[in-house]
Amino acid sequence: MMESNSINEPTTFEPLRVAAERILSAALSDRIRIDRVICLTEKGRRNLLLRCFIDPIGSLPSSFILKKVEAENYNPDDANSRDTRRFFNDWIGSQFLSTIPSQSKHTPRFYGGDRNLGLIMIEDMQHRNSLVEPLLGSDRERAEWALLQYATCLGRLHSDTLGKAAQFQELYQTVSPNMKPAKASVDIHWHKSMLENLGIYPESDWLRDLETIHQTVSNPDEFLAYIHTDACPDNV
Repeated sequence: MMESNSINEPTTFEPLRVAAERILSAALSDRIRIDRVICLTEKGRRNLLLRCFIDPIGSLPSSFILKKVEAENYNPDDANSRDTRRFFNDWIGSQFLSTIPSQSKHTPRFYGGDRNLGLIMIEDMQHRNSLVEPLLGSDRERAEWALLQYATCLGRLHSDTLGKAAQFQELYQTVSPNMKPAKASVDIHWHKSMLENLGIYPESDWLRDLETIHQTVSNPDEFLAYIHTDACPDNV
């Protein structure tokens, strides 16, 4: 993402700024004023990301992230729209994980959203590392370490959300009553073909693991229980 000063004009995205101030003021129980906004995404992207800077207030962060779906015909009640479903998956996933007590931080803090405008406000996680650099780089050991860290984070997330499927479903129905969470699945044939195109031929044990995940992933609690037991390494 590249920062741009192109939207620092007072009237640009004014409804978004007003909505962001309202959401943050309610979440932080204080009057929040956004005095500067910087765009982090280029035109044509599926989401608009804005970094919103506020007047200094005690120990509060100095900036927050506004994330908005950029679909032209966005309708919060259109259950058949991929853009709408994607937006609410972002909203509900962020809000749900922000409420889970854990020693690990699974997601940026969620502050609130606006259904009609299709936006959410989340914590500004500056100076965070990404998987992209090590995986696309030439340092094999760094890439392997990054993947292991990622797997560890996923294992902890599964452990911390074990048994909370009903809580997630309730939140989904509260935020987006017309939609149901999409059931996940694993396209084994697609994964196998992609690997073979790269000259990688997975062993049968790996394919059996994918089949097990495919069979159990439709039941969140069952899948989490599987991950939580001895199927996972001790350090995850």
